Amino acid sequence: MGLLEEATADVDNYLAGTYDVTKPQDVPDNDEVPLGKKAMEFEATALFVDVRQSTDITFALSTATGAPYEASMVTACLRSSWVIRVRHPP
Repeated sequence: MGLLEEATADVDNYLAGTYDVTKPQDVPDNDEVPLGKKAMEFEATALFVDVRQSTDITFALSTATGAPYEASMVTACLRSSWVIRVRHPP
């Protein structure tokens, strides 16, 4: 079986059938996420920050400046979401 056929069979397998669903109390760590036909169901909140024309800002900057700019924006978003989660637990 070729790579394409194997990948197609794997996708078909994951899309078909039933999954073993668990309901964790907290967002699981990476090592707590099982592989295979297993799923986790929990409430979550996503924080989305849209900086108007941020792509234009990044392209206007050099790679050496643009990359840290984008990284700092992502870091700020993640830190603020952590603060919200800690200060306002479910």
